[in-house]
Amino acid sequence: MKFLNILATIKYEYLITGVTFAVLYIVWTIGIMPRIQKKEVKNVLETVAEKNGYKIKNETNKKYDFVLEGTSETKYSKILIKIAIVPRISTITINSKNTWNLHYGGSGKPGKGYPYNRYLNELIPHLNMEVNQEELKLVLIYKGTMKIQKYINESELEIVNYKNKVYDYKVISYEDLNSHFQDL
Repeated sequence: MKFLNILATIKYEYLITGVTFAVLYIVWTIGIMPRIQKKEVKNVLETVAEKNGYKIKNETNKKYDFVLEGTSETKYSKILIKIAIVPRISTITINSKNTWNLHYGGSGKPGKGYPYNRYLNELIPHLNMEVNQEELKLVLIYKGTMKIQKYINESELEIVNYKNKVYDYKVISYEDLNSHFQDL
């Protein structure tokens, strides 16, 4: 009987430990990590903006996360930036103007597929937003992805980089932002 009481106590302690770790994980992934990521992006954007004659603004708009406001000497009057947080070992396929498919998981080795995929529906309001000729819609892939590709037609794909305009927006990875911002 004494053994069963000890066993019940140990199971209860494991249960409490498991629940505690689950709560801490949820707090970390939902509350703390996004703030750290957004602060990291903001720091790089501030550096890029300062070097290129833009001013950064935080936005509470649901369609984009940051705005870089230009002057008369800059290429764009505004750059509207939406951050897409994706795993590093992943690929993004742009199926149409507002349909992006993220493939992720696995090892990322050539010839191996990705076991998971999901649509990046959180980007749809930004991708559908209308802008004028002096403004640029930019999707910033944080921290990066192995490949961004776009369907040309039903059977052909092309690789997208920061120089290519995809529909009416551009895509750049966080890793390329500082070194290739002027090429946008």
